[in-house]
Amino acid sequence: MVASTVVVQAEEHDDDAAPSSGVSALTRRALSLTGDVIAGVTMATVGVPQLVACSELSGLPGYRGLLSAGLPMLAFGLTTGHPWLCVGVTSVSALMTKENLDGEDYTEAHGVDAYVRLVSVFSLVTGALCILFAYGGLGEVAREMPKAVAAGFTWGASVTIVSIQAPDVLFGHGRSFVAAAAREHLVAPPTFLKGFGTLLKLAWSMVHVELWNIHTMCFAAVTLFVLLHGRPYLPKACPKGSEVLLITALATMCSAAISYRSYGGVVGEVPGSGGDGGQHSLAVPTYPLPLYRIPGLLLSAALCAMVNFTQTVSICASFEEAGVSWGARRELFAQGASCVVAGMTGSPPMSASLSRSEVQKTLGTSTRATAIVNGLILVFLLPAAGLLEHTPKAVLASIIIASIIKKVFLPVGLLELRGQDALIGWVTGATVALATPTIGLIVGLIVGLGLERLAAVLPAVRARFGWHDTRREQAVRTEEVSA
Repeated sequence: MVASTVVVQAEEHDDDAAPSSGVSALTRRALSLTGDVIAGVTMATVGVPQLVACSELSGLPGYRGLLSAGLPMLAFGLTTGHPWLCVGVTSVSALMTKENLDGEDYTEAHGVDAYVRLVSVFSLVTGALCILFAYGGLGEVAREMPKAVAAGFTWGASVTIVSIQAPDVLFGHGRSFVAAAAREHLVAPPTFLKGFGTLLKLAWSMVHVELWNIHTMCFAAVTLFVLLHGRPYLPKACPKGSEVLLITALATMCSAAISYRSYGGVVGEVPGSGGDGGQHSLAVPTYPLPLYRIPGLLLSAALCAMVNFTQTVSICASFEEAGVSWGARRELFAQGASCVVAGMTGSPPMSASLSRSEVQKTLGTSTRATAIVNGLILVFLLPAAGLLEHTPKAVLASIIIASIIKKVFLPVGLLELRGQDALIGWVTGATVALATPTIGLIVGLIVGLGLERLAAVLPAVRARFGWHDTRREQAVRTEEVSA
């Protein structure tokens, strides 16, 4: 329709107008592309603190969040068809990586490099499954995850994430300090109740007020205030999300000035920025990879792929109101491509981020050039990774907490559910919070399918055995008499 209109208008004008029209179109296209490039630069710089924070959450050193993110984002930009969709390691994908791979225990037993190799295999398997699902036409199936299960999973995962991050905003040495205290003072729960163990550590942290670190809490409190309430105080010219970059930069400078690392946790020296020869500066995992773990990772990787793509579906569906169409197969393939490249760089699986996608939409992007530039800029930022050395872990933990704290205390998706759906949602959420995300998701799907099947066969069972709902029958008879 638009093309035919352009043709008619071109025929009505004289020949001299045609070059002018062509130049105007080229100018508009050039301006649009320039805007997308600027948006890509903005997205890359604003998103750095979140990348580092999510890397810490996944059990990897924080600096790896920057060193390993560029190439996977570039792969996504080259394969996606959506102008506003932005991917990265999100809090949920980081949590699923850590819980499925026993991040803390595995790192303690085998070292950081071995854990990086295991994360690589997990991302490779997740990406390969995404690509297989895309070619198998399962993208549409993933769109049909029950709303109750998705809402419960989101709440349970948010509770777990806040519980994991809380020690880093209360104690100088955060999770390592609480883990040592837990081994000495707390009884370890069964292996399958990892979430319950995390909640026990949170409870221990909350009651030992005398051990809280005032410097750590100040960093955390200021960060939370700026992220939750500081936006109105910034100039309107600042893009959405710039408050994250601003508070991280200020906190890093303050940390360096007061030598905070002597009594609090910081990102630490980045390999390759000092005198070690830079052997890990490109964040590529050392080989060989533990490929023998692949069979044991298939189920958890498949569920991770499904959860991540469900997030993509919800984001793209919210953008459909603005007239932006999308294809499930292509976006699932793009997610798979980014996860495969993430495996090559030692990064957890990539997932669509609602907050970053909203920022990208606000910046007015019109093509996937923004995603491509975003990835390229992050690759070029590798030499700047050393600037993160003094960034307090309390600030990184606060960035994660600020992004999900409302979902914990006001789970709108769960509170809107009624009846059977409410039961499914709360059971899923509680299982995720007390056990693991994988177990919680499986339990939620089983309970949902079981209740759905029960609702289908219950009328036949009642008729077969003569069971009757006497209160309902009495109400029906009363209505008939009244009529």
